[in-house]
Amino acid sequence: MNTTSVLDLQKGSAYNYIPHAWIGILFITLFAISTLAHLVQVSYYRGWWLHVLTIGGIGECIGWGARLYNAYEPTNGDGFLCQIAVLVIAPVFYSAAIYLILGKVMSLTHPEYSRLRPKLYSIVFITCDVIALVVQAIGGGMAATADDHEGADLGARIMLGGIVFQLVSMTLFVIFAADFAIKLLAAMKTGACDLSSQQKSDLKRIAVPVIISSVALYVRGVYRVIELSEGWNGPIISTESYFVVLDGLMMVIAQGVFNIVHPAKTLKELAGHKTEVTKLQTFAKPNSAEYPVSECILLTSGWSCGRKAKLNQHPMTDWHGRSSNAIVFKGANYHSTTLPTAPRKINSSLKDGSQFQKRMAFILQTTVLQPGPYTGAQFEQIWSCVHLLLSKTSEEEITLKPSHGLLDILLILLARSWANVRSRLMEGYSFEGLLEELFPLQSIRPGEGDMKYLDSINISCPLFHCILGILRNLTCVQANDEYFNNHTVFISAMIELIKCAEVQVRSLAFDIFVNLSASIKLSKLKRQHATELLSYSFGALYSETNYTMHSAVKLLSRLSMEDSNEGLLSKLDKQIFKRLNEILALQIAWGNMDHQTTDTIHHIVIFFEFSIKSEEMRKTVSEDRDTLRYLIHVILMDIPSEEPIKNKMMKSMDRAVSVLLSLQAASIRAYECIGIHRYNIVQKAEVYTKEKTTQHLSNSMFLLAQT
Repeated sequence: MNTTSVLDLQKGSAYNYIPHAWIGILFITLFAISTLAHLVQVSYYRGWWLHVLTIGGIGECIGWGARLYNAYEPTNGDGFLCQIAVLVIAPVFYSAAIYLILGKVMSLTHPEYSRLRPKLYSIVFITCDVIALVVQAIGGGMAATADDHEGADLGARIMLGGIVFQLVSMTLFVIFAADFAIKLLAAMKTGACDLSSQQKSDLKRIAVPVIISSVALYVRGVYRVIELSEGWNGPIISTESYFVVLDGLMMVIAQGVFNIVHPAKTLKELAGHKTEVTKLQTFAKPNSAEYPVSECILLTSGWSCGRKAKLNQHPMTDWHGRSSNAIVFKGANYHSTTLPTAPRKINSSLKDGSQFQKRMAFILQTTVLQPGPYTGAQFEQIWSCVHLLLSKTSEEEITLKPSHGLLDILLILLARSWANVRSRLMEGYSFEGLLEELFPLQSIRPGEGDMKYLDSINISCPLFHCILGILRNLTCVQANDEYFNNHTVFISAMIELIKCAEVQVRSLAFDIFVNLSASIKLSKLKRQHATELLSYSFGALYSETNYTMHSAVKLLSRLSMEDSNEGLLSKLDKQIFKRLNEILALQIAWGNMDHQTTDTIHHIVIFFEFSIKSEEMRKTVSEDRDTLRYLIHVILMDIPSEEPIKNKMMKSMDRAVSVLLSLQAASIRAYECIGIHRYNIVQKAEVYTKEKTTQHLSNSMFLLAQT
């Protein structure tokens, strides 16, 4: 491809060389074959959105056709301008295909690991490509119509800017894609992501061609930048071999690799493996000869705090701690403490019009399976139903968020074999049943199942997260003082989990301790356990997740209520109070008084209330201006109108007034600080006198202002 021997023929050629005809014929053939193959594959697999690859291939055929024409008519400027325009535009369609593919992959796997919503990838980055394309077109037009070298070079620089912009946008895309892949791989490694082996195989088959095509497009972009930076007469743009290898060959690879592993086929398989369970079979009629498995299985949803559901993730909300949604386990009956009065019928998205549809009702955020009896095969259908509901929820076809508790219980029972399902449910789930899974049992003689024989915790258990999830639910209603305080292995294991690097495990462990805090007394724990529990609770106040921080605040407040004997809280570092003040300030500034915000404020105030029972602590807190100021802000806040939140906020304000009264008596600084706000306190108290429900709070505030 050395063209120096024909320089006398090149004086009128805009290429600064004569394109080789055979090269043009070769690339037209390659692109034509690939484009026709894409046309057939897209039609066969019904991936119409991938016609962008077909359009890109047609563009490449036209561009190389123009170069072939110039091989016979080297002085014809129209062919040169045509190939410049088309071969600059065509690669944009390949990058658009990659953006669309990644968006589809994210929506079919775990979109929560992506920094952008899947649909935004195509919108944002294709828009960037269109902008780059317009800039390159303007530059190309200026270069084509220029009367001198300066005008042509200006056009080349504008084209160069468009290509650089395109490379920058593609680099950002690669960063986002790599971030998603890293998070997904980390989740798969820790077990937080439950992709099947088929899905993992599908992802690998999609990733390889996408990576190869992206690299080819990137190489071509870098080549174009270097080429145009030298102007229209530089050595690189004047050498055909560079263009053939770094542009033509790269585009053949970028398009052809998707013929080998077509994304429409692979994405279709990925979608199929995601929702393998697509319908429910009809339930058999009840057999009166069998014992009912339960009168009713009812589990409250874990997504009851208004957050958007995330497929197959533990919800990490505070639903289990409220009496209106707490789960009660009584033998074979699993039911909520309070039930909404008007059940809604099943959503029409579940196409099956069988008996199952009549047996199952959705009560707000609650799933009810009507009375059995159920056989082992019917439990398999329940299992299928859970998966179907999850898939439908992820597609936003229905609003139900199935309880993770039900899913976890079925997972464990499935692992134990379906033969044992009925007996396990009739017994009711208990700590002993879970501890067999959570702790590897040592050699135990028949009939000896005491916890003192338990080994260290089995973190590698495949159902580890499920077991912790159910244990978190059970500790709400089955916790008792003697059972846990006498078994230090369990307490030690939970403390180890609080140290865990995985946020989900750490949050579940905190929840378990929060549930147990009403039963476990610091004074009855080993000194080491009590110290470690407090230490790691303090550390969690700096957690990267609001939920873990909220759990730590709640745990500290409950432990402070039980600390009258040991006095461990009296030895707290002042940094703890500083951090609690920071959290309190954030909750007040947030302004949106939802359940978690008001609950966090409530527990911080409780912590201050019980920690100042120690004379030493009372003196320390009364001298802290920040604590005083934020407590005053609490009592001056507007009371929310929503009933459960309103009651919680009023209790917090009442406790805050009580704390301020105690601090005011202990310190001149506290007295002066409260005096500054005395007028505002009186004004607020006068507002509260108008309502019966707030009269007690109003009296306490008047007392604070008059003291």
